[in-house]
Amino acid sequence: MKIAFYSNDFKPGNVHLMPWRTMLEVSSSLHSFGHSTNILSGVSNLPADEWTISNVRVLEICKPKDASSLKKLEIICNEEKIDVLYWPLDWRHPRQDILSLEKTGLRVAWYIPGSWYGFGQVLVATLCMHSKSVLPYIAQIIGSRRRFVKNLIANGIRPLITMSDYTREKLVEYGYPSSSVLSILPGKAALLCTDGSPTLFNKWNDILIGNPYFLFFGPPQKIRGIQQILSAFEIVARQHSTVRLVCLFRSDPGLDTLPWKRKIEQLNCKDRILCAWESVGPVDLDAFLKNSYAVLKPFLLVPSEIPLAVIETAGYGKPVIGTGPDGTGNFVKSFGLTVSFGQSKKLAKAMIDLLSNQKLYIDKCLSAKQVYENHHTWDEVAIKWLKAAQK
Repeated sequence: MKIAFYSNDFKPGNVHLMPWRTMLEVSSSLHSFGHSTNILSGVSNLPADEWTISNVRVLEICKPKDASSLKKLEIICNEEKIDVLYWPLDWRHPRQDILSLEKTGLRVAWYIPGSWYGFGQVLVATLCMHSKSVLPYIAQIIGSRRRFVKNLIANGIRPLITMSDYTREKLVEYGYPSSSVLSILPGKAALLCTDGSPTLFNKWNDILIGNPYFLFFGPPQKIRGIQQILSAFEIVARQHSTVRLVCLFRSDPGLDTLPWKRKIEQLNCKDRILCAWESVGPVDLDAFLKNSYAVLKPFLLVPSEIPLAVIETAGYGKPVIGTGPDGTGNFVKSFGLTVSFGQSKKLAKAMIDLLSNQKLYIDKCLSAKQVYENHHTWDEVAIKWLKAAQK
């Protein structure tokens, strides 16, 4: 079977991030099963390029924003003899014009990489972030969700894949037939490489040894709840004299870390916060995860579900403190704790609860291991994607 996935801006520099990672992993697995797989990457700048990654062919094409570029996409699908095209949806408009591609003989299957964002959640994020980056989320909640679903099914039911049970439940609640919307979570990869000796972890070991620490890893962005983490840790540090906070900040291009450095410097507990401002390697990250007390992932908004870092943390048998209600929060509940979006005091209480209640903590650690053990591999996820398109 010839299969294509469309995604905007699929590039070598972001294939480790969601949702592009899901496209890559599913495509690669399907290729290993004998299918022909292509990723159609919508780009704004021409000339477009063609390249290969993990045995998957990537064709850069002009983003199909108008009739002319949509016609070019139709020609590509026809020339490539595509059987199934997976197309991403956002909540602003269902892009019914894409269905015109079915006249080439292919089958369109929808997928939603993002979450079902609630009005209150987006409002909190807007107040906390003060950033233009929240505008796309505002645009998604302005329109009627019920009308969106109605328009989506107006020209016939197609398979629709969501990345979390929560988003699936919301779509069904608003009218999409339950038999045609499937929740397929991202898969689990093998845990990090442990060969070699960690550098940064060994450097900080004398400070951390014998002291529990909460771990954050990822880019220092407001959307990831960094301000809430710092405010919560101030509260926790006053009640627990030995606790530490470790922040392994990923140095993504274009991020300004100076404001965060200034904020941390102003905290009374700054001597108990250890920050890496450059991306750490897998050996160090492995060591920090193994020895952490719990992991903090208090997103204000999750751009694409479910963050692989959350699934990965479960593999280490560590609880996650996240936020909700959303798909990621609901996934975390069984092996961690969730608090309301943007609530530093509630985040601090959850941290204190894990520190103070050893039965709760041990139960969550055991649950994390079980969740990871039962979680689907990428090969199993790919099979689910394929079966979904054949419904």
